[in-house]
Amino acid sequence: DLERDPEGNKNFVVLGASGEGKSTFMKSLLTSLLLEGYQCFVFDVDGEYRALCDYVGGLWVDHTLSSGRYVDPLRVPPPLGDPNEDAARLDHVLNAVMRTASLLAGGLSPAEANAADRALMRLWEECGVDRGDQATWARLNARRLHDWYARLKGLAGEGEPGAEMLADKLWRFFEGAQSRMFAVPDDVDCGGRPLVVFHVAQAVNNELEEHTAAVKMSLALTSVWDAVRRNRIRADRWSAVFCDEGQRLLLDPNASRFVNTLATTIRKWNGLLVLATNKPSVLWAHARGGTEGGSGLWSNSAYKVIFWLEDADMRAVEENAELPAPVLATIRRLRRTHRFVLRVLDKGFDVLRLSLPAEELALYRTRGLAEGRQAR
Repeated sequence: DLERDPEGNKNFVVLGASGEGKSTFMKSLLTSLLLEGYQCFVFDVDGEYRALCDYVGGLWVDHTLSSGRYVDPLRVPPPLGDPNEDAARLDHVLNAVMRTASLLAGGLSPAEANAADRALMRLWEECGVDRGDQATWARLNARRLHDWYARLKGLAGEGEPGAEMLADKLWRFFEGAQSRMFAVPDDVDCGGRPLVVFHVAQAVNNELEEHTAAVKMSLALTSVWDAVRRNRIRADRWSAVFCDEGQRLLLDPNASRFVNTLATTIRKWNGLLVLATNKPSVLWAHARGGTEGGSGLWSNSAYKVIFWLEDADMRAVEENAELPAPVLATIRRLRRTHRFVLRVLDKGFDVLRLSLPAEELALYRTRGLAEGRQAR
C-alpha cells in the first residue's frame, strides 16, 4: 500500500537469476505505477524497455556512445516559482559542469578546478549572464559544453595555471577520437511524458569507452534527479526511478553514490526507487564486490522481492541478508516457477506467483529469450 504512509519508505530491491521473472516483475510494477499516475524514469542498459516506452507514449532517450547524444550540463532549466529552487538553478549548472570535467579528467587538482571555474565564468560574461539577475540565465542555453572547452583552451593559451594541463586531459573528448560522445546536445524535457527511458548502454571490456559511458550516465542521472525535484515542487505527481541490471550501475562509483542519495532521500521528494540485480553481493558494502549505493538501498528498502538465485549468489544472500532459514529454503525451491518471496518492512514474508495475461507478457518480452519460454 503505497498511499498509507505518504512520506514513508517505498523503495524496492528485486533479486533474481536471469530468466526467473525479475525483469518482467519490474515492468509490471512500472506499468502499475504509471496507472497510479506516477512519472517513471528508467535507466535501461540493454534497450529492453523500448516497446513498453513506445506503447505508453513515453520518451525514449538514446544516450549510448554510438548516438553521440548527451544531456548538456550548461542547460539552465526554466523557473518553477519556488524561490529557493529557482535561485539555485545556476549553481546546479556550475556543479554539473565541474562534475563533468572531473569525471572526464579522472579528478581535478586545485589549479585545474580553478581553471575550469574561470572558463565557465568567462563564458557567462560573454553571454551576458549576471548571477544576480535570473532573467539573464537562459542566455546560457544557446551555448554548449564545447563552448566551455573553447574558453578553457583560450585560458591555456594565456598561460592560466592549470588550464593547459586540464585542456590536454580533455582534448580527446572534444577534438580527438572520443569527440563523438559530445556530438549532439540533447534538450531532454521530461515534463509531459508519463515514462522517460534513458538508454545508457555501456561497453564491455573497453576501458576508454566505459569511462566515457560513465560520464554520459552521470549527466542522465543529474537530469532525472532534477526532474524528481521539480515534480515534488509542482506537487502534481509522484516519481519512480527504475534501474534494471542494477549491478552494472552500482559498480560505477559515481552512479553508486547517486543510487545511495536516491535511496536515502527520494521519499522526501514524493518518490521511490526500484533496483533489480542478479548479483546480490553489490547490495552489501562489507561483502566482496559490495557498493555504497547498494548498501544504502538495501537498508532503505521497504520491499524486497527475491526470485530464485544461482548457488553463489544465494550464498551471498545467506551470509548478508539476515533472512530466516525457512525463507532461505523456500527461495531455493523457486527455480522456474515464476514465484518469489516478498518481504514487506515490519510485516514479514509472503510467497507470491507472477501471473500476467499473454498480451501483457508480449509487451514485456525480454530480447533474446525464446517466445515459448517467455509466454509460460
